[in-house]
Amino acid sequence: MNRVWGVLIVFLVAGSAYGLSLLNPVFDPLVIGIIVGIFVSNLLEGREWLEEGTSLAINFFLPIGIATYGFQLRAESGLDYHEALRVLIVFALIFFLTLLLSRLFRIKLLTSILLAVGSSICGASAIAVTSSAIKAEKEDTSSSVLAIMTAGLFLLVFYLILPEFITISQERLSFLFGSTLPMLGLVKVISSNLDKLYYQKALAIKYFRIFTLFFMVPLSMALSRIDGKKIRIPFFMWFFFVFVLLANTLVIPENIFSLMSIFSGICLTITLSAIGLQTSLDSISRLGFRVFVVPVFVVMLIALFIIVFL
Repeated sequence: MNRVWGVLIVFLVAGSAYGLSLLNPVFDPLVIGIIVGIFVSNLLEGREWLEEGTSLAINFFLPIGIATYGFQLRAESGLDYHEALRVLIVFALIFFLTLLLSRLFRIKLLTSILLAVGSSICGASAIAVTSSAIKAEKEDTSSSVLAIMTAGLFLLVFYLILPEFITISQERLSFLFGSTLPMLGLVKVISSNLDKLYYQKALAIKYFRIFTLFFMVPLSMALSRIDGKKIRIPFFMWFFFVFVLLANTLVIPENIFSLMSIFSGICLTITLSAIGLQTSLDSISRLGFRVFVVPVFVVMLIALFIIVFL
């Protein structure tokens, strides 16, 4: 019976998160799901009875969500060579600087990798995919999602007030938005104030960053095994790689891509909601503020670098 109640609560949390995301794209259902999950789990006394149901939800929906997420990684970015090169420079700076500073601040290796991936690629989605590949703990996943959300909100506020202090072109803003904001919803919201051409350019840059997840998952797995442990690829990651290849080699109707995107998003929302329900605030607080400080510092630093030099 505990399994049934646990799964039911997971569905309620995930449904609430996904419903909120439909109101405004700034609400990432994966982020909302994990936040609401943590909040609910810490309100319930003796939440061990949830474990069976949340574990069942994770074991079932996580492989499906990650495998089908591969259909979203398409190489057609609409960027020319020079634009793609600039994006890759910013991408590499965010990833390696976040990883380096995280290790200097003595943050756990797996958490450091998740922070680097989430900051440089696509926030909660990248963290959800990568965490399963490197076998991260639920506290690593939860804290990384919350930290990247915090960094994204700081950056969003900074970009909103930036035109009040300096004159900056829409072309420069579109590059800033697309290359540094960690979550797709944030890019869509703030770029909606730009002309259509630059709005589309910001999204093209963001989708290009999302595509790099195809290469960053193997790199993250290699980095997570620097202590000499053998790399073991979860079976569903093979489906993820195969689906990425299919999405970039076959002619697939656009409505199929849209349906797979929705389906994958629902599965990952359920997964992160269940992870949130398994996470205690104490376990996150033990990681300290370092986990939140590093990605905020890095994205703000890189944003200033782009404004001055790129």
